Amino acid sequence: MIIMELERMLHSPWLLVPLGIALALATASAIEAYAYLQNQYAQHVSFGYGLGLASHYYNGQTREGSFGNWIVVGANPTLSGTLFFYALPLLAVMPCAWSYLSERKSGYGAQVCIRSDRDSYLVGKCVAAFVSGALIAIVPLLWNFLLISCLLPAYFPLIEDVQRVGLFDTCFFSELFYSHPLLYVGAYTLLDALLMGAWAVAVMGVSNVTNDRVKLMVVPYLALFAWHYFNGWIFDTLAIQGFNMNLFNSLRSESTLSRPDFAATLVELACLVLFGILSVRALARKEAS
Repeated sequence: MIIMELERMLHSPWLLVPLGIALALATASAIEAYAYLQNQYAQHVSFGYGLGLASHYYNGQTREGSFGNWIVVGANPTLSGTLFFYALPLLAVMPCAWSYLSERKSGYGAQVCIRSDRDSYLVGKCVAAFVSGALIAIVPLLWNFLLISCLLPAYFPLIEDVQRVGLFDTCFFSELFYSHPLLYVGAYTLLDALLMGAWAVAVMGVSNVTNDRVKLMVVPYLALFAWHYFNGWIFDTLAIQGFNMNLFNSLRSESTLSRPDFAATLVELACLVLFGILSVRALARKEAS
């Protein structure tokens, strides 16, 4: 059942649409960062600074290299990069999170369960939802890094540029970024993949309380948006330094007034996994009855 569901997911046009949107935003972000730097170089020439091997001293070496301009780091922030991370939780649920609800309504799920047990069917759907959500994160992130690496030199990130980049010691994997930047790329890609995979399974579990496919995808996303702003608003109102425990701030490396606590993100990931497991078990009991 797992193999069958994965094959169906990988050959589904519902995977190509969100993946295409994510790749388009990732491509636009790389081009936007490159164009920004070219504009900076032109301004340096017009002011008489010139160009050459020492050009990175004007913007900071990290801001002019491929590692600093990877979409997750965003040393030169791009509009398309911001849109990518705000759209990612919605795109991650589009390939497969709604398929169980659709198949239950169409009767396809009942036909499958006649030929196989319901638990195997649900496990297959969960694995397909997780993998599809992870792919929506992994492929664009790696594509963006590959493209920006073709456009910009691979300057090694310097800790001296921390004020220019905004990637402080409180940010996720910051030590890796300034010591082993390739490992940083791999670690953050893996983190985003796990978060989006768990999020897709959790959204599939919402099939317990709705029979509308659009609501299934949109309502959890809007709730995530509301929690994102509440998480920042509550600590600003109390005038204290709190913690970030929402997907939007966990998906990319940024320093905000609320501390980007990695432990809070792990708790968030565990909550998504736990909710997904419990909701799928509830689905199994509901269908059995």
